[in-house]
Amino acid sequence: MSVADELKNMPSADAKAAAEAMNRERRKQKVREQRAFKRELDAEDRTPDHVQTLVGYALPALLGHAFPKRRALLTRGGAAILREAQLGQIYAIRGVGKTWLAQTLALVAATGVEALGFGTPSPCQVLYVDGEMDALEIQERFDKLRIHLSKHADLTARGPLFDQLTSANLVVVAADWQADYLPRLDTPEGQAALEPFIANADLIVLDNRSCLFDPEGEKDPTAWQPAQDWLLSLRRRGKTVLIIHHSNRQGGARGHSKPEDPMNLLLKLTWPDDYSADQGARFLVEFDKARGVYGAAVAPFIATLTDVDGWRVETVDRDEPDTAGVKLRDYLRLAEAAGERPKSGNAAIAAAKVGRNKGLEAWAAMLKSGELVKHADGGFHIVDTVGGGL
Repeated sequence: MSVADELKNMPSADAKAAAEAMNRERRKQKVREQRAFKRELDAEDRTPDHVQTLVGYALPALLGHAFPKRRALLTRGGAAILREAQLGQIYAIRGVGKTWLAQTLALVAATGVEALGFGTPSPCQVLYVDGEMDALEIQERFDKLRIHLSKHADLTARGPLFDQLTSANLVVVAADWQADYLPRLDTPEGQAALEPFIANADLIVLDNRSCLFDPEGEKDPTAWQPAQDWLLSLRRRGKTVLIIHHSNRQGGARGHSKPEDPMNLLLKLTWPDDYSADQGARFLVEFDKARGVYGAAVAPFIATLTDVDGWRVETVDRDEPDTAGVKLRDYLRLAEAAGERPKSGNAAIAAAKVGRNKGLEAWAAMLKSGELVKHADGGFHIVDTVGGGL
């Protein structure tokens, strides 16, 4: 019996699912064939005429070689957070505030104004590439940040900062205002199109990975390789690149870890435990990786963007207690006393008003330790509330 006949004899829902699965497999097979064909072409090009001459240094020569000094482009707490010819990444789940922070850092580097403790020794040329937001939203956000930074900056620190905030040091290229689509930046076409802007840039902000590069690169390290080759070529040219990326549901950067290997800086943004949606852009900033930097400069902090005060910074005590766990336990005890038991972790986290990420971590830890159990009625409770408890 043919595949078509088998599909005809299936219930409609099963047949549809089977057909979709077959189509997915055909697409995957086509991608595999295209990649195999490209590898064959690449192998054919590797003739003796194309062999690259590699450079190596004996240790005495290496130690005595005068490599170019890398100036700091972004600093915090007196330490260089991001220098020339370095790569960095900011990642968070959608809606936390990645773009607000990225646009702020772009303005800091381009103007010399300080924000959230970040500064720059001298303004530099910044290229901001946006592949996601619409044109009006990009304009409104940059204008809001410009006004806030100029209003709350120390205008005596480095001269007339308001004028600098309207300077041409920052250039924005966005997909939304192109006559045609913006080609992916892991292709020769995309790289050639962006090159006139890259040539003059010191810092390049790419917002974001899934929009500007092949999304298959999040699943397949081979598919990511063209993007990584290009980023490393920019580093060799002395360009600094800051990439914006999404988190997965577990809180880590989405996809495999290959893109993070050459990174000098990794900033992770999450909602604080006491976050509520009416607070807008308020997030915890953690330095997952800061190569060569330590101490107060990379201490975690909470950033809040307000309409009145602009950016506000709250310090975070590294040794603070597990506030999410404490709030969950308090809520569960009160619920048990009232004869109410939450049916799920999400319901308890919402009722206890704790951040989802920290709340899920605390919930999982309580389940694993046996402190949290499921009642016969389907609800959850902690063991020290059963029958008067401990």
